[in-house]
Amino acid sequence: MRSRFEKVVVIGWGKTAADVLNYVTKRQDTFVYRTLCIECETHGMSKLHAICDGSGAEYAYIPDKKKALETIEAITEPALVISAGNTCLFPKRIIEKENLEIINFHSALLPEFPGRNAQSWAIWEGEKTAGATWHYIESSVDTGDIIAQRETPVTEDMRAYELTRDIMEKASEAFTEFYDELLIRHIEGRPQPKPEGERKIYYSWELPGGGVCSVNDPPEQIYRMLRAMDYGKNDIFPPARIRLADGRECEIMRYMKRQNAALQAGQKIHVEEEERRVYLALNDMTELMIKYKLKDQAAEEKSFIQASDNLQKMEAGGGPELDIQVIWIDTGGAAVSEAALQNRRAA
Repeated sequence: MRSRFEKVVVIGWGKTAADVLNYVTKRQDTFVYRTLCIECETHGMSKLHAICDGSGAEYAYIPDKKKALETIEAITEPALVISAGNTCLFPKRIIEKENLEIINFHSALLPEFPGRNAQSWAIWEGEKTAGATWHYIESSVDTGDIIAQRETPVTEDMRAYELTRDIMEKASEAFTEFYDELLIRHIEGRPQPKPEGERKIYYSWELPGGGVCSVNDPPEQIYRMLRAMDYGKNDIFPPARIRLADGRECEIMRYMKRQNAALQAGQKIHVEEEERRVYLALNDMTELMIKYKLKDQAAEEKSFIQASDNLQKMEAGGGPELDIQVIWIDTGGAAVSEAALQNRRAA
């Protein structure tokens, strides 16, 4: 059976792009088309290049997004373009090319949360359900007709990276269910409902709650913000911050929810200044522990690192006499001054 497309292009990165590419390459001989994978962003665990090598598909790493789009624009044969984990915005001139059909994966149940980091906004807004949407591309952001959607629950303790994982699984499942049909005929999409009032677009620089909470905020709200910003080891957002009762704003290093049968709902437990910790009671009679770091502590750590780097450079290559004072940070977070290096001469 022959596809109505001569070429299928997968553009994006990450797990969803890998799942899509894997399925696309498995079907290329059956439906007689060529596969091109364009990766604009990559990481050490990327599987896209390996999938192409194993299937005979063409692979191109193009970090310049303008050049990546120019590569797609230059395609002259009938082609299906699959945007999966892709951050390139397709200009109108490409979308309107008659030989191209472009579909996109979005990590929300459109029309909800169009734009970036949709799973974070679902958690922040207290949604009970999130999901994946496959839709046709239009010139405006995430407005195209819907091809398929799959739902997944948002549990009360779910973090952004966990919801992302579940949404990607749903996206991959949905794709394999409609892809073969899409190769044979155009699937009539379902128009998205028009929102009441102005349509909100979420941008990459926006942070849930502004990325800052106060010890006086409701504990459930603080916990929701932390979960919405938590992508594990991936630096999607800058570190969240907490404002203490005296007005100091501190970087949150980590947080943890734990059982404490002695709590009363809504009770603020205490702030341990020496340990740099805040303890708050949640509504389900559990305790939220927040470990924070003071601004001056971060500056002192940076000073220590810079001094250490200077010492290493001196020992490696020699240098003039220096009087260096190193700032050490002890386990309680206090700065300890030590004139560790004085009048050190070059070798």
